[in-house]
Amino acid sequence: MRSRRLMVLIALLLFFTYARVERVNCHYAWLEVNPDVVMQGGEFEIRYNISKFYMLPTGGIVVAGRQMREISISLEVPKGMNCTIERLDVSGNGSITKEINGLNIIVRASIDIGSLNLVARVQVPLDYEVGSYNIRVDARAREVDENGEEYYPVDYSTSDNIEIKTFGPIFSIRSEPKEVEPPHTVGIIVTIMHNEPVPPFEITNLTLKVIPPPPNKPEVIPLVDIFGRSFLRPGSSVKFPRPIYVEIDKKTAGGIREIRAELEFWVLGMKKVIEARTNITVIKTTNVNISAEVPSKVVNGSELHLSLEVVNVGSFVAKNVIVLGEMSGEKSVVNVGNLEPGQFKDIELVLPVRGAGNETLLLKVYWNNEYPYEQVSNSLEFTVLVTKRGFNTKIALVIGFIGLVLAIGWLIGKKTIKRSAS
Repeated sequence: MRSRRLMVLIALLLFFTYARVERVNCHYAWLEVNPDVVMQGGEFEIRYNISKFYMLPTGGIVVAGRQMREISISLEVPKGMNCTIERLDVSGNGSITKEINGLNIIVRASIDIGSLNLVARVQVPLDYEVGSYNIRVDARAREVDENGEEYYPVDYSTSDNIEIKTFGPIFSIRSEPKEVEPPHTVGIIVTIMHNEPVPPFEITNLTLKVIPPPPNKPEVIPLVDIFGRSFLRPGSSVKFPRPIYVEIDKKTAGGIREIRAELEFWVLGMKKVIEARTNITVIKTTNVNISAEVPSKVVNGSELHLSLEVVNVGSFVAKNVIVLGEMSGEKSVVNVGNLEPGQFKDIELVLPVRGAGNETLLLKVYWNNEYPYEQVSNSLEFTVLVTKRGFNTKIALVIGFIGLVLAIGWLIGKKTIKRSAS
């Protein structure tokens, strides 16, 4: 045993001998509030520490050059919270005295205070207002340097925050399924546990309210056991044999929608309400069809007039509907607008005719779904024979008739001239 202690002592001596040592004037002070989030009716711990030396994260030691002869410390907690000092450990050189008066402390040393560790516990009343509060340690020291010069006050004050949240059991919900296309029934899985860190108060008269996204109606369920009792003791939990079902109506807006649950209960004569939230994705997609009467043959250089019917055959609105016609590099676009479910529109699309032989006529309809808001399309293809412009027989008959009339008129005129001459 002696040999082991000797080895530890030698190791410490070697460490302090070869470790990089930095000197500063003041001691090192820090404050910890644990936990930094606590429920109404709960408690948290304050730890305030002062040390003459400390280790650097990069290696080496920082040592305070001045000697701390005296320090006055005052704990400042929010009004209404109950704070008690549990422990005060002090070490150093020379004789050390400690005075504790409520939340005020004075520590004196004949030579130097090397380290100080203060631990206090704070109780939060059950009806304390929810919010963020400041915890402050006001500390001022009297110090002496190597030349005997005195410094006062040397400020070692610091602060931290504590967040107080509503008292209540551990409460969570989740949806099954997580993606739906309305109308659809969604199951809500509910978990309620009265375990640490929840303060150990009995909870009674539990009522659960599940609130789906509008325009859907909420579900209200009183939570009772098989004996008709509605309470939750510390260390117990509520188990549901099946999900709580809520309806997602067809009119529910598409997108990521929130489902909220409220748990109402009573504790020590006080009514409390806590919330839990989860999300579902409401999918609202549709389908748009087009139909058209397309001739099998057209003439190059003419115009192709197409009568089309555009119809929304899905269950949700089709937004920004556009129809595109394309043949032989020529394009034509018609903006249709929005189409409600089952709605149709008759449109005309005009395309210049180019090319020769068999050409592909592409008719394509584009639209945006409500959610996901992305552009999708549907299309039709036709093969159309494009012919060259030929000889028009009607025009030929007209020209021939005109020529015949001119010829007859010329002959009659010629005979008339001869008679006049004779």
